[in-house]
Amino acid sequence: MRDYNFFENYTMEPEKKPFKGLWGVVIVGSLCFLLVAWSVYGYIEIQRLENDIALVKDDINQLYAENDYDAIEMLEKDVDLLKKELYSLEKIKTSLENRKVITPYLIDLISRSVTDGIAFEALHIAENQIQIQGNSTHRTSIAQMKHNIRNSGHFNEIFVAHITEADTLYNFSISFQLKGGIENEIEQ
Repeated sequence: MRDYNFFENYTMEPEKKPFKGLWGVVIVGSLCFLLVAWSVYGYIEIQRLENDIALVKDDINQLYAENDYDAIEMLEKDVDLLKKELYSLEKIKTSLENRKVITPYLIDLISRSVTDGIAFEALHIAENQIQIQGNSTHRTSIAQMKHNIRNSGHFNEIFVAHITEADTLYNFSISFQLKGGIENEIEQ
C-alpha cells in the first residue's frame, strides 16, 4: 500500500516541460536574419557595381569625346582646305567666263559658211551669241549660208531675223549660238 502524503503537492516543484518549438524559432529567426543580411549585402554590391559602371562609362565617353574632338579638328582643316580650293576654282571659273571666245578658229568656222555674193557689214560676238548683219545679191545665198552654219555642227539656235530688199541687194540679219563644246575646240 501506498502512503498518501497530503502535502506532497506543496513540497514538490512542478516538472518543467521542454518547449519543443524553441529550436524551430531559432532556426527560422536565423534564416530570416541571414536573408535580410544577404539582401542588404546584395543591395550594397549592386550600388557599388553601378558606381563602377558609371565611372567606366565616363572614361569611355571621355575617350570618345577626345576622339571626336580630334576628328572635328581634322574636318575643320579639311573644310579650310576645301574653302581655299573653292576660292581658287571660283577665280578660274570667273576668268574662263570672262575670256574672249573670238579666236581664229571661230572666225574660220564662220567664214567657211559664207557663200558667194554675201558681204558682212557687222559681226557681233558676245559670250556665246553671234549676230551677223550683211547684204547679199541673192536670197538663196542667205539660205545657203544658214544651211552651211547649221551643218557645221558647232552652232545652234540659228535664226534669220530679217531680210529686206534694197535696190539690187538684200540686207539681212542672222543670229546663232555656239554649242557648249565649242570652247574646247576653239582653244586648239
